[in-house]
Amino acid sequence: MSSQEVRGSLPVQARRPWTVEESNLLFDSKGSNKEWVEISNSLPGRNPRACQSQYHQLMSLWGGGDEGKNELALLYDRHKEDMWSPIAAEMVATWGEVESMHWQLGKAEMEKRGLDDSFRTTPVSRVNLRVPPQATQQQGGSNPRSKWTGEEETFLFACKEDGGGMSWKEIGDLMPGHDASACRSYYLVQTASGTEWPQERKNELCKLYESHKQRMWTPIGNAVRIPSQFPCPWKVAERLHWRLGEKGMTERVSAFGLAPSDEDNDEVHPHSDEEPDQSPHHLQYPQHQTEPAPMAHVGQLGPSMTLPSCAELKAGVDLLFGPPQ
Repeated sequence: MSSQEVRGSLPVQARRPWTVEESNLLFDSKGSNKEWVEISNSLPGRNPRACQSQYHQLMSLWGGGDEGKNELALLYDRHKEDMWSPIAAEMVATWGEVESMHWQLGKAEMEKRGLDDSFRTTPVSRVNLRVPPQATQQQGGSNPRSKWTGEEETFLFACKEDGGGMSWKEIGDLMPGHDASACRSYYLVQTASGTEWPQERKNELCKLYESHKQRMWTPIGNAVRIPSQFPCPWKVAERLHWRLGEKGMTERVSAFGLAPSDEDNDEVHPHSDEEPDQSPHHLQYPQHQTEPAPMAHVGQLGPSMTLPSCAELKAGVDLLFGPPQ
């Protein structure tokens, strides 16, 4: 048989490996809820069945195996300072502040605020605002679970914090789509996610993350090659970090005793004439300086340590969770 097989009307390369670019395009297309036929049309040489098979295979690899999750958690823990420092520099904050806030907001809020331009990044005085158009169209009662637009949120916070002590009833009367109870509930939920940050600052973080996340997660995805030699698409790596959550990521790092100590974090690594380590655990991110303190790590990223091999990781799991000898 030739190097090509013909299935139906589409020529398909026999056993041609999937590239990282193809996999990222596959996940982009699937995330847009496209049909497999439409997805395959954007991937020359791939039929719908091959696209579906590759998608589910990768989701099974990265969504179901502990090895890949452990590897991602370790890489993120080691390189999160360099991942978040460019955003912190633009916001004049520390990388730890912005990284912590992204966990507090969560995936849904980060996406909503990052993609919806109605969520402002600059404060507006109450006197310069009008009742949001969408609110005026929601006559006929309030739904406590109804979605809030950026304009409605801005109006709510302006009334509460710049409204001269307006009551919840007075605020609710100005927003026919949301009564006093709904306004109070939404306000308390939003302030609980980080009272030290105004809404506009949270919105700025979300929008910056949307523009930076491919840069942040591509090196991590390319380095995660457990349990296969195929690099993890950056979108899968980013999605998996949300699925594990802050607690899950921390637990996986601590389980293997690889969390850097405070002393390691404060260490300044001098420049060296030696060639930089090009292993997957030493990712090369551009160096950025943030205020109020400069980055401690220069040159080689993270504490000077060598992570265990795949075989050693597996042996550690067997030792921790295997039956007693």
